[in-house]
Amino acid sequence: NLKKAENPAKTIFKNEHFDVVVSYTVHLCTEMAIRISADKHYVFFHSEEADFHSDITSRTFPLYDKIVAVGPGVEVLLRENFPQFDDKIIQLCNYIDAPKIYKLAEEKVDLIEETRRKGRLMLATSARIDVEKGYELAVEAAKILRENNIDFEWYFLGDGSERKNIESL
Repeated sequence: NLKKAENPAKTIFKNEHFDVVVSYTVHLCTEMAIRISADKHYVFFHSEEADFHSDITSRTFPLYDKIVAVGPGVEVLLRENFPQFDDKIIQLCNYIDAPKIYKLAEEKVDLIEETRRKGRLMLATSARIDVEKGYELAVEAAKILRENNIDFEWYFLGDGSERKNIESL
């Protein structure tokens, strides 16, 4: 059902063969990656929603050699909702730099105490600041809080390619 002519990866890598091709997430790249010639194809699944891109998973999961769950909850979800692929599902947890997170948390303690003293609502979001994390939605939510005269401080903890864009918003 996939249209080969619409796949730029197939055109770009038409004369190449790889040991492994990895689709880092279920989306357009999943459909492109499976069309690249390789000995093995892996797809990473990050969502804890079984119907996340169900149109794509139903077409592509049968074609992949391994379906990689990025955590235990995701693995359980995959095994419960895709029992036909049980032998393909593996777990590989996302890397978390715990010492760095603890260090950053210690640096923010003074800010938190100051916010509490002011009696403001305190919010915190901790994640990689990249497009797929949806930080722009948090900025929109902050705007709505301000428009409704809610006194708050919102701490964004993290770094990433979208940091400057989010700061400018």
